[in-house]
Amino acid sequence: MEAGEAREAWLAERRTGIGGSDIAAIVGLHPFRTVHQVWMDKVGLGEDGAADAEAARWGRIMEPIIGSEYACREEVSVVRFEPAFVRDQERPWVVGTPDYRIADAPVGVECKFPGWRQAHRWGFAETDEIPEEALCQAQWYLWLYRGTIKRWDVAALLGQELRIYRIAPQPDLQALFLARAEEFWQGHVLTQRPPAPDASEGTREMLAAIYPRDVEPIRAATPDEETLAAEVWTAKRGAAQTEERLAGLENALRYAIGEAAGIEGPFGRVTYKRTKDSPQIDWQAVARDLWQ
Repeated sequence: MEAGEAREAWLAERRTGIGGSDIAAIVGLHPFRTVHQVWMDKVGLGEDGAADAEAARWGRIMEPIIGSEYACREEVSVVRFEPAFVRDQERPWVVGTPDYRIADAPVGVECKFPGWRQAHRWGFAETDEIPEEALCQAQWYLWLYRGTIKRWDVAALLGQELRIYRIAPQPDLQALFLARAEEFWQGHVLTQRPPAPDASEGTREMLAAIYPRDVEPIRAATPDEETLAAEVWTAKRGAAQTEERLAGLENALRYAIGEAAGIEGPFGRVTYKRTKDSPQIDWQAVARDLWQ
């Protein structure tokens, strides 16, 4: 089987259950992925995360290198899980494709290559201070391999520094994940009923996939739709008024500051970021001062 065909087969198998990379989005703890995008993937409306294809590719390339370095530093031997794709017997919709395990110890190993933009989200080595989505994945796998794996290590290559984190099982957290995941699987995937819309980009993508084009003429609004449309109009008008008021206040503050470099007080510091053509308030400096 060619590499492309093997990957397509793997993706198809992933759609038959909820994996470690899905759970954070389902419980609302993933910063870059939503439950709506997971739903689209599971019901066959397209694999989400296309914008991250480059990052995902490099993650796959670096995985064996990180795994090898982890083994070297820990002075252990690591092997792939067999089978590579596992399904829970009690809950067949719980699936996983973890990276490695230590050959002679009950420890799983996940390899991460976050990239320098995400390095700030990773804490000190030898702790469990990892991003929520990685923690959720580790807890998902710890439950899936309960009884055989007692700890999950996460080896993350951050720039030129490899950090190793130790994740212990958290039964209460795992129980919450299982309950939310089962509700999602039973109530949305099997029924193909989309999750409730919200303000996320994932909702916009989901609606575009469900309703790619107009198939019916304009119709009269229902009473509920009239109310919703009125709320949308009011919100947009309020946002426009807020933007206009903010612009007025900013200009008033610029006028008050005049030729000074800026002002400071209990609110922090407001300075001018002057350019040749137009002075602007350096709001990033304001934010930095307020957080100090």
